[in-house]
Amino acid sequence: MNHEYYLSIVATTRNDNHGGDLLKRTQCFVNGIYEQATKFDLGIELIIVEWNPPRERAKLGEVLPKPASNQPVTLRIIEVSEELHLSFEKADPLPLHQMIAKNVGIKRAKGQFVLATNIDILFSDDCFAFFAKKSMQTDTFYRTSRCDVPREIMEIKSFEQQVDYAQKNTFQRLGFTKNLKHVDWITYPLLFGRHRLIQALDTFFSIFLFPFPKKKNPLLLNMFACGDFTMMAKDKWEMLQGYYEAPIYPLHIDSMLLVSAYTLGMKQFNLSKDACIYHIDHDSGWSSTYTKPEEAIKKNIKRRGIDYFQFIAGAQQLVKEKRPYQFQQDNWGLGQHELKEQTFN
Repeated sequence: MNHEYYLSIVATTRNDNHGGDLLKRTQCFVNGIYEQATKFDLGIELIIVEWNPPRERAKLGEVLPKPASNQPVTLRIIEVSEELHLSFEKADPLPLHQMIAKNVGIKRAKGQFVLATNIDILFSDDCFAFFAKKSMQTDTFYRTSRCDVPREIMEIKSFEQQVDYAQKNTFQRLGFTKNLKHVDWITYPLLFGRHRLIQALDTFFSIFLFPFPKKKNPLLLNMFACGDFTMMAKDKWEMLQGYYEAPIYPLHIDSMLLVSAYTLGMKQFNLSKDACIYHIDHDSGWSSTYTKPEEAIKKNIKRRGIDYFQFIAGAQQLVKEKRPYQFQQDNWGLGQHELKEQTFN
């Protein structure tokens, strides 16, 4: 199949100020991609899925920066209307179905590889340099670590200065910065969340206990903040039929995708420590949306989600059975619908 782009980057949002300064975060995200695509001379298709745009606010096509003529980026804004949103369950407690929205963009992406990410992300130069090498393999899914940075980064006008600030002001890193080989399924759960210690143990096993018996286990997957960065070939997204589509709070749905890819024999590749992404700090949806804890709890009961222990038990069973999740999503990504779209290049 011929592809118009090497890489498509897909994210979703709506102009509702979720988490505070949402539009400003989105503008930083978009401008950063423009700058780095130009710096590394890499043609990028940037797809923003605008889900259920609020009636009282400007649409994204009116307020997002557009690529300049010398910037090798095509910006596509694909709209999922309020009417279509209301056809889903949980339309009230969840005004944006994040994973279904990402599927809309992934389904329509024209790149050979597709990166699903979020609008509060900036890419390190090493990460973009990795893209520009064009060395990705179609039998591999790619992950990287996420570095959280203060929201004050948005007040810096120069993108290069933003990246420099992020490098010097990271206050938390999530995810692995190497490809684990020897930490087994017994060791890992006892150390859940302690990334550096896990990696140190893996190195120890590599040096002193090699060859170490490995067990194929989903807990070795780099599932930390994987909704912020999961990248693979477009045909593999098609094979997996994107993310599981359910009108629920999307916690663990991003990890379910990794499990399915893993059971089908795809390899996991973790980018290096320097090839990280930077996540702009923001208020939680809880604190920015609700004024009373009681109100938030009632809303959260309505929106439901997948329990972590239920997810892990199911993932281990799928790995044992060597099969992916099977939800038969033939019309995934709202493929049966013609959606309104704006293109800027």
